Amino acid sequence: MKIPFCKAEVGREEIKAVKKVLKSGWLTTGKETAEFEKEFAEYVGSKYAVAVSSGTMALELSLRSLNLTKKDIVIVPSFTFCATAQAAINSGARVYFGEIELINLTLDPKSPTVSKYLNFAKAIIPVHLGGNKAFTDYKIPVIEDSAHRIERNQCLNNPNTVCFSFYPTKNMTTGEGGMIATNDIEKYKWLLKARSHGRNKLVGSGYEVEFNGLKGNLPDILSAIGRVQLRKLDRMNAQRNQVVSWYNRELGQTWTGNHLYPIFLKNRKEFMDFMEANGVQCSAHFTPLHKMKAFYFAKDLKLPLTEALGETEVSLPLYPSLKEKQVKDICNLIKNFKYGGE
Repeated sequence: MKIPFCKAEVGREEIKAVKKVLKSGWLTTGKETAEFEKEFAEYVGSKYAVAVSSGTMALELSLRSLNLTKKDIVIVPSFTFCATAQAAINSGARVYFGEIELINLTLDPKSPTVSKYLNFAKAIIPVHLGGNKAFTDYKIPVIEDSAHRIERNQCLNNPNTVCFSFYPTKNMTTGEGGMIATNDIEKYKWLLKARSHGRNKLVGSGYEVEFNGLKGNLPDILSAIGRVQLRKLDRMNAQRNQVVSWYNRELGQTWTGNHLYPIFLKNRKEFMDFMEANGVQCSAHFTPLHKMKAFYFAKDLKLPLTEALGETEVSLPLYPSLKEKQVKDICNLIKNFKYGGE
């Protein structure tokens, strides 16, 4: 592809940091990860941060901290990646899917599902889809799915648990990995054990397994990449915002998220084939979860906006090194398709 959908900003600094860890002889979770957690917490404004193996693991551990049972309800949007719902199901709860808002594509706090079941739910997972901030002020436990959003001080005085992803397509990456930010010291202590089988290290006498946790720690090799990426994040976010402004200018839109840039077309397949033939890689986000086989229990649910947007959404290339001329070329192809290529 002349213009890929995404491109991780990884260079010499990340390579140097990884080499340093390799030469140290300590590759798994250690001092590098502890420093990464400290620096990340400072960046997002939380008191504590726990590095884990993925954004999915961040969600699942956060949900498991609530001691969910099969009788408990967790509300999530259907317009999101499958991990949001799978984390709740794998934590033992029942998932109820909610509708999204039209403007920012995040969970609608006034949707019928939220209005009807919020008082009975054990937790709710708003997703900051595409980088847009979702409504998070609920009176039940809130697990924020912030895989698409990493901003300075977003967790400052935040009572919620916030989960991040460092997958290669995200605003910063460790290759694979995630982070949980919290201002609750008891939850922080529990998460440290939970990501490592529920173990409690005892000085001089081995360790004790206090509960059945998961294997979800982040090794120092990946944390080293994360520390370098974090130092670049302000610049990378600014560049992403610039790309979004170019798209908005060329396409006459007012989108604000800086992780995905969506447009909507009825003939999506033809458009994506057209763009691919012209050297531009696009993607589609997201197929409604309640229409997927894995979530058969919700197959009769009707979410009109989610379903309509899920069938028509196309995400355009968006990454820090994307140039203004490339954005213009992409937008000219879009205009040619819409007005001359159908």
